[in-house]
Amino acid sequence: MNKKQHKRVICASESDTHACAKALAKSACQEDAFLLQGPLGAGKTTFCRQFIQTLIPQATCVPSPTFTIANTYTSKTLSVIHMDLYRIQSHHEIQVLDLAQNAEAAIFLIEWPGVIINTPYLKGKNVFFVDISISGDKRIIDIASI
Repeated sequence: MNKKQHKRVICASESDTHACAKALAKSACQEDAFLLQGPLGAGKTTFCRQFIQTLIPQATCVPSPTFTIANTYTSKTLSVIHMDLYRIQSHHEIQVLDLAQNAEAAIFLIEWPGVIINTPYLKGKNVFFVDISISGDKRIIDIASI
């Protein structure tokens, strides 16, 4: 995706969500940060799992980083840092945990990004909001650059 774009995808199944994540991953570069928002159970981790496995096929196990807070996946050519900031309450905690080390050399996938928005950790990144909402049995994925 280029800067200042918006895309909406309506997913009727988990495989539709996988296809959306796969397409976005194929267009991503190391300067990108994807901030995933949505209610519990919307599919943020499912989306991230497919995104990571598209770019790094050897990442066969992609657990939610709810308890580890951040998981890093690397290949010979790129790194993806998957964060879940649900339990992080302040910018200071991000500093203490050193979550954004090697930030410039990795794609970010950040679930529950509220605490990291408008911080230096996203400086130099192409930032995209990925909002996943639930509508009946469908997922609506809105992707917008800022």
